[in-house]
Amino acid sequence: MRILEIVKADHDNFRRTIARIEATTEKDIEQRKQLLPQFMRLLYAHHLAEEETLFPALKEKAELKEMALDLTEEHRAAMILLDDLMASGWSFDFWQQRFRPFRDLVGAHMIKEETTIIPHLPVYYSEAELDEMSESFRSVKKRELD
Repeated sequence: MRILEIVKADHDNFRRTIARIEATTEKDIEQRKQLLPQFMRLLYAHHLAEEETLFPALKEKAELKEMALDLTEEHRAAMILLDDLMASGWSFDFWQQRFRPFRDLVGAHMIKEETTIIPHLPVYYSEAELDEMSESFRSVKKRELD
């Protein structure tokens, strides 16, 4: 699987998990306590993989540098919101209000990557470069998840 497919598969998994988290009710506090840390771990590994492999490659292309910087800052903002959510407690009303901005930011971020970056990677990078990025991406994720 190439980096293009890996990123999209991760995003699809994130969307499913976000939907599961959002579907929880006031009675499902324990489920949120279980789902959110797992989700956070996967998201963090994905972010690091992008920041150590994909984004540096984007920064090398003048026309993609600004996008790479924007995406990096969106990662930072998402993790701040997620850290805040984890520290805020699990009260349903309060919790849902804290989760919504995170969901919106991550959703918009994934769409941006999928529409403005991922489809265009083959235009900017050779097959060998894409293979190398893909392997590096998998290695970083493995390192973070092991």
